[in-house]
This record gives sequence, structure tokens and C-alpha cells, in this order.
Amino acid sequence: MMGTNNDTANNTRVANQKSAANPVALLVPDMPPMEEIVPFLVEIDSNKWYSNFGPLCLAFEKQLKTHFFSELPPDSKRMVSCSNGTAAIELALIALNLPAGARVLLPAFTFPATATAVVRVGLTPVFADVDEKSWQLTPDIARHLLASSRADVILPVAALGMPHHALAWQKFSRETGIPVVIDAAAALGAQDTAPGITVCYSLHATKSFGVGEGGVIVAADDSMGERIRQMANFGFSAGVIVHAGGNYKLSEYHAAVGLAQFKRLPLLQKRRELLRKGYQEYSDALLPHFDFQSLPDNYWGEAPVVPLRDSRFYGAAAICLKRNAAIDVETLVHHLADRGIQTRRWYCPSLQYHPAFSQVETFGLQGDHFMAVTEFLQTHVVGIPYHSALRRHDIRHVISSVLASVENKCISIDAV
Repeated sequence: MMGTNNDTANNTRVANQKSAANPVALLVPDMPPMEEIVPFLVEIDSNKWYSNFGPLCLAFEKQLKTHFFSELPPDSKRMVSCSNGTAAIELALIALNLPAGARVLLPAFTFPATATAVVRVGLTPVFADVDEKSWQLTPDIARHLLASSRADVILPVAALGMPHHALAWQKFSRETGIPVVIDAAAALGAQDTAPGITVCYSLHATKSFGVGEGGVIVAADDSMGERIRQMANFGFSAGVIVHAGGNYKLSEYHAAVGLAQFKRLPLLQKRRELLRKGYQEYSDALLPHFDFQSLPDNYWGEAPVVPLRDSRFYGAAAICLKRNAAIDVETLVHHLADRGIQTRRWYCPSLQYHPAFSQVETFGLQGDHFMAVTEFLQTHVVGIPYHSALRRHDIRHVISSVLASVENKCISIDAV
């Protein structure tokens, strides 16, 4: 239970000063220490091979298949590593061999890299509103919008790490004939794959499995996977360029970090699970004031269930102020900063408000161009600290500080 303490203003001021001096960071990478990477660096030095799908890169890809994509056959060519998560999306789109200007439907509530990838490969982004529960572009929304508009590719996003139902998108693609590429940047280990659709992941340092910079693509089929591997190496095939690609390869140095990370994988998984459980224990106290991401009813049907689907937080901790909240998001962010807590306005501004995308066509859920859910989310969602360096007392401090802000009273940290 939360407790109040209204007669200790001086003590509260001292506590706030202490918090500000030792801030609770929003994101802290959980990377291998130097001494665990050095043996792989020695191997690179011995091989004299530094890029171009070298031996460490291939060993790293093998580990990725074993630990994250065991559903792929050993001889599958669907999975390819690359230089970063944005590159993964670009490569997936390039490999579709679409005509210039082809229309790519994606959610407006996402990180801008989803849209920049579309533009950079010469395609046309089209922004869609998202589901009010999951904050995602769902198959049902895509079908609804296709009744009044055309899309050549669907690019849904695993918003804040919440996984999509891969089989639902597989069904959508088979029924419509439209390719699906899922931007699952923050969902490695949570987002499953399915034949016929493509899934892209990020290995950025802030992700749950980070190597500094890197990306992974699981293509729709082996043929597409082979094209992606060629495109990542400028488009070379048998010594000549058939289709122009780029230099998207993962370096041996990043593969070295990845191989060191795999030795730490049980530790990483344990830390993330403790983090999830720690927040889960206290997050009920936020329910009177906040909403969390949740999947639409019956979304998973009879398909295998992703274990994290019932979690309130996935790749990040995002809380959404209710419509009747007694505080606005800017005030909440200011109050938390005063208590030494870093925050982030996730996906704010939403894509349609970035000058580079001001002319992009938008589609709401009511048959117009007003994206009501996205408009609400960008002014009500805030990210709070979520990383494996947090301890139980940090989580208590974050939750109690959030409650103190919205309830406009002092909340005892020790009573959380």
C-alpha cells in the first residue's frame, strides 16, 4: 500500500535534492565488460578479417538462430545480420523490388526511423492511426483502411517492444497479396516470425540484447533472404551488381560484442525478468491514473501465445495518462525531473508533425484524415526508467514519485 506523509516537507526537499544529484536514468545499456570482449578481438586480429560477413559475423548469426529463431531450419537463408535496425527495414523494403514511389502503410505512432527508411529507399510513406489498446497498426486497421486507399506494403511496428501476432499478419498477407514487413526493433526475443512475412530487429545498445549497433532481418522466404544478403553487400552477385544495394554489413567488431553477449544471455534474461516483475508488483497502484498497452480481445486466438503478451511493459516502460487525469504530461515530466527521474515522451511528436513528413497522407479510423488515437497518445504517453541496472528501491522511487505527482501529495517511498 502507498502511504502519505504530509508533515515532512523539509525531509522531502532533502530527498528530492539527493535524487537530483543521483538521477534515475531512463535507459542504461547492459553491455559486456571489456575483458569479456577481448578474446574475440584477439580472434579478429588473428583472422585479419574485419567485415564482409567474416567468421565472427557468421558465428554470431548462428547463435542468433539458435537462441532467438529456433523455428528456422538449420539450412534456412531467411535470417541476415546487418549494420543497424534502420538498415534492416531499408534492406527488407529494397528486397521487395517495388517500383519507385510505391505506397507503404505504417503507423504514425512510431520512432521516425520507420518512416525515414521508407523515404530513403524511394518509396512513399502513408500514415495510419493505431489501435487504442495496443498503440499499434493491426491487421484489422489495415483492412479497414484498404477499403478506401491503396497500399503496396504494410509496415506495422512492435510499438515499445509489444509483439505482433505474426500468424495474423501472415494471414493478412496471404489474403490480400500485400507484403508485410514488421518493424520489431525493440522486440527481439518477444516478436515471433512466420513464413511469408518479414521481421526486422535492432541490436542497438539500449535494446534488451544490444551489441552497440546492429540489426537482424528474418525474411519472408529463403529467396528474399538471399537477396537481402546480396543487397547488404552493395548488391554483388557472382562478382557483378544486378540490383543496386548498399554497404549494410555488420562488422566483425560488433559481432565480437554479440558473441560476448551470448555468453551473458542467461544473466541478461534473468535481469530483464526481475525488472518486469519489479514493475509488475507496483504498477497496479498506477491504474487509477494511467493506462498501459494491452492487446485487443481475442487477438491471439488459437495461435501459440507469446509469453510476454500479458506484461504491461515490453521493451520500454510507457504509461498513458487517462483522459480525466488531474495533471498533464508536461507537468508530470517536470515533477519527475525534480525528483531525479529521467523520462521520455515516446514518439512525440508523432510522425505527421515532423517537417520532413508534413505532406504525407494520413488516415484515421473514422474514414477521415484525423488520427484521433495517435493525437491522444502523443500528448498523454510518457516513458519512465526501464533497464536492468534498476534495483527494487529505484522502482519504488519511480512509482511513488509518479503517484506523488498525479495525486499532488507526498508519497512515502518506503511505504510503496
